[in-house]
Amino acid sequence: MEQLVKKYTGKLISAGLAENPLVCGLDAEVVWNRSDDTIPILEQVLQGMNINSLICVEPAEPYLTIFHFLTNRCPEIITPGDCETRTFLHDIPV
Repeated sequence: MEQLVKKYTGKLISAGLAENPLVCGLDAEVVWNRSDDTIPILEQVLQGMNINSLICVEPAEPYLTIFHFLTNRCPEIITPGDCETRTFLHDIPV
């Protein structure tokens, strides 16, 4: 699991989507790519949603500006409309 977490952390960074993502995966135990003060809260999210991976990230530009624009228009939740994104990303809590 550690290799997968490291792999997807690298993909987010190399694609220019994020500079310092917090990524975890659950196998026998939860594995994080780095330490962070938000991990205890995110582990509760992980358990409460019955999922086996989680990414917590502030998007890199220009995506951050796009998210700010969308959240000003839809302050409660952003729901993707295309089939592929909906398969992997159900909604983005704001």
